[in-house]
Amino acid sequence: MRLGDVKRLVIGVVAMTLAVEAATTLVLLARFWLGHGEPFCRALWLAAFHSVSAFNNAGFALFSDSLVGYRTDAVLLVVVALAVIVGGLGYPVWRQLAAAPRRPRSWDLHTKVTVLTTAGLLASGSLLFTWFEWSNPRTIGPLPIGHSVVNGFFQSAVARTAGFASVDVGGLEDTSHLLGMILMFIGGGR
Repeated sequence: MRLGDVKRLVIGVVAMTLAVEAATTLVLLARFWLGHGEPFCRALWLAAFHSVSAFNNAGFALFSDSLVGYRTDAVLLVVVALAVIVGGLGYPVWRQLAAAPRRPRSWDLHTKVTVLTTAGLLASGSLLFTWFEWSNPRTIGPLPIGHSVVNGFFQSAVARTAGFASVDVGGLEDTSHLLGMILMFIGGGR
C-alpha cells in the first residue's frame, strides 16, 4: 500500500465516522432536548456521547440503567441501534457498498459474508428475543406491541457488539441470555 492510499483510507474513515456520528448526534439531540426536556447543553452532551459510544460499539451509557429509561422512545432506540450496526459493519464493507450498492456480485467475500450474516442475525435475533420475552413482565411483556418489537430489534442489534440495554438484563429469560451470549460470541463484522 502506498502512502497516498493510506492517506485516502484515513480520510475516508474519518469522514465516515464524523458523518455518521454527527447525524446520530443531531437526531439524539432532538430526542433528548425536545422529546425528553433535557436542557440544550446537557442534551447535546448526552447526544454526542451516546452517538460516539454507539458508532464505536462501546455501549457505554451515561445512565445507571443504560437506556432502560428510554425503552418507549422508538426513535432513540432505532437510531442508536443503527449507529451500532453501521459501526459494526466497518469501513471496508461500507466502502464496497457505496461503490457498488446494487451489484453484490462485485463485492468481495468479506463484504458478502458480513452483510448477509448481519442481516440474518438481526432478523433472527430480533424475532427470537421478542418471542422469548413477549410475556415476561420484567422486560417487554407490559409494553405495547410496537415498543416490544422495537426493543427486540434493539437488543438484537446491540447484543453482538455493544453493551447498551433497553430492558433490565437481570430480568431476561434464560433463553434470552443464551441468545445474547451466542450473538456476542459471533460479534461484529469489521
